Amino acid sequence: MMVSPPLNLQGMKLPSMSRTLVLLGLLGWLLPLSACAGPTAERGPSPEATEAHADTTTESASKKPTAKAKASKARAAKAKRDEMAEVLAIIGSPKELAARADEASAKLRSIAKKDPKNVLAHYNLGLIAWSRGDRQSAAASWKQALSVNANYLPARARLAHLKLIQGDKDGAVKDLKRIIDKEAGGDPYQAEARNILAEIAISERRWEDARRHARNVLLGDADNMNAYLNLALTYFRHRLVDTALLIADTALKRRPDAAALHNLMGLIYLKKDNSRLAMNSFSKALAANPSLVDAKLNLAALELSYGDFQSALARFDSVLGLLPNDPEIVMSRAVALRGLERYDEAAEGYKKALALDSGYVQAQYNLCVLHHQYTSKWNEALANCQAYAATLPKRGKKRRELNRRIRSIKSTIEALGPDEDEEATEPEVGVDESDGESEGADATGEVEETPPVEAPPKAEDQENAEAAPPAPTPESP
Repeated sequence: MMVSPPLNLQGMKLPSMSRTLVLLGLLGWLLPLSACAGPTAERGPSPEATEAHADTTTESASKKPTAKAKASKARAAKAKRDEMAEVLAIIGSPKELAARADEASAKLRSIAKKDPKNVLAHYNLGLIAWSRGDRQSAAASWKQALSVNANYLPARARLAHLKLIQGDKDGAVKDLKRIIDKEAGGDPYQAEARNILAEIAISERRWEDARRHARNVLLGDADNMNAYLNLALTYFRHRLVDTALLIADTALKRRPDAAALHNLMGLIYLKKDNSRLAMNSFSKALAANPSLVDAKLNLAALELSYGDFQSALARFDSVLGLLPNDPEIVMSRAVALRGLERYDEAAEGYKKALALDSGYVQAQYNLCVLHHQYTSKWNEALANCQAYAATLPKRGKKRRELNRRIRSIKSTIEALGPDEDEEATEPEVGVDESDGESEGADATGEVEETPPVEAPPKAEDQENAEAAPPAPTPESP
């Protein structure tokens, strides 16, 4: 099953969701403590001395509250930093975030309540909401951040991306380019905007533009994992697999827990026909981020190819809890059920995939194969094979394969007579001697491979929420 790549960050689907996390390094400065001491009073003071002592005592008394106020302010500032640091420790780890997202949100709301002008609290609330698929709440939080600071570029970039998802691509690109326009008051190295632009370029196969945007991010932040991901993905999609491998490996040495990069490494190893290392990389991706949908789907695809249908079924069930109406995942789950010889459930799965997307003809073909090869429901096999054949060009390998299937099914029906339910030994699929070339697909095989997901994670299903710093700091895809 190929999950088509939407825009990550959100820029590509997947993508991902896409659907990016920036770990925040807060700049906090402790206010210095000032020590004040008054002069020592002399014994038996003269009137002048008494007057002087009274003056200095008054001065000392006036300074002491100031020192206490400064100390109190410093303690409050430190507590505030510690509270934000605790939140960032949660959202900086995909595992922690998956288990403690509610706690992180509650802490951020508490910070925002005590300090309504804390732009980072509002921004990070938006990112957590986005990671949960709540776009409306995410947008509201980012707009609140901009009400505090209208020039807060990460929030502007996120809202531009939302505009992109809603279909206003021209408007989104215009906003993103304004964010990186130095003459317009923007930041040419702004990570969120550049990464989204890179993902758009990847989706449009504009490889040089994608590389340029990713490299500009790395000029501002040499540890930006999402930029490494986009750069490696650009070379991977451009079929420069060895270069993609080098970039991904370099990034993982800097950040060994970057789950999306482990997932991409798995795809690279598959391209290099090393399924063992591919499975190892997908497993590392899930170890770093148990919620990474693309890694789950890729592992499930490998498990299908190995015949481990039970494990694949469990992974598809897990993903369907998040994406219940994805026809490709529904069909892939049905393939696993077919492998477990749960044929009626498999048929229902294929039909559901077609109901979700009437143009998803792979499910039609799988119904054809299921009833031809496994259930011996010849009339259903014939109807589905003919329906699928009607979607194919009149010439080609797949059409010839379907024509042979249809001839074989018709011959069986004629031999059995009108009672379709009568059991019969399945005939060999006939070979058309006039074809003159081998088929691209085995006539007896079902479309049961789920191709690995090539999209980088989307922001909506990005493994991390993101905390944006005043200056560029590492992201975690």
